[in-house]
Amino acid sequence: MRVYRRAGELVLANAVLELRIATKDGINPYLLLDRRTKRKYADGDYCYGSQKEPLPELIAPPKIMKRKEGSVEVTLIGRKGPLRIEHRFRMLPESLEEQLTVTNTGDEPLDLSDKAF
Repeated sequence: MRVYRRAGELVLANAVLELRIATKDGINPYLLLDRRTKRKYADGDYCYGSQKEPLPELIAPPKIMKRKEGSVEVTLIGRKGPLRIEHRFRMLPESLEEQLTVTNTGDEPLDLSDKAF
């Protein structure tokens, strides 16, 4: 497994999958592909609420951790209005785990019933 940085981008890869995350203009995991067949499972901007809204602003440098069992974990923290968004990816030898945590940091309740994450 490997993780490497390009200008404004992180790339996570194992024997099976490759995930590309743009970080220049916000948090944007935009491409997931099978490295063997080149089949694209995701090819487009990530949706944090609505495709019409801007991407979350990255408010901290990406945190990259290599685990003892061999996995690699990347955590991205961003803000979109009063929402704090923590997006975590864990690359295992032949799979990928994704965890998204959305927290309202404002004083008022939010209605997210028409939002998609």
